[in-house]
Amino acid sequence: MNKKYYYKKLRTMGYEAKWAWHDAGTLETWDILGNQGLVRLWQEPEQENYWDVYGKSDSLKEKWLIEDLIERWGCWYIFGEYKCQCCGSWNHGDGVGMIIQLNPLSLENPYLVDIMAGTLNGFKEKSAFTA
Repeated sequence: MNKKYYYKKLRTMGYEAKWAWHDAGTLETWDILGNQGLVRLWQEPEQENYWDVYGKSDSLKEKWLIEDLIERWGCWYIFGEYKCQCCGSWNHGDGVGMIIQLNPLSLENPYLVDIMAGTLNGFKEKSAFTA
């Protein structure tokens, strides 16, 4: 996909023009490197307990709602990795935990493009890549 495609998609999702254009560039670069097998996204179940991180809710209704969502959708750690071009090992680029979402690797996840950008920054620092 190209930058214009992603720009239009992000605008229809409600992004402001300047951020849609910025993030569209990140998505385009991610596609290029992803197709070359140099970056990837992963999700794995969050290892920490939600309530240990955020504390118990005072609202019984909120507690039930969050527990129901975690039961149905899961609580995820989402992270990006980039491949070392010297040795081929995968390195952690960026990630966010405690994501309670049905499709955490979709653009519906508000952290996804930031995870991609952080991972791309790590890749650029460790390689001769220039975008």
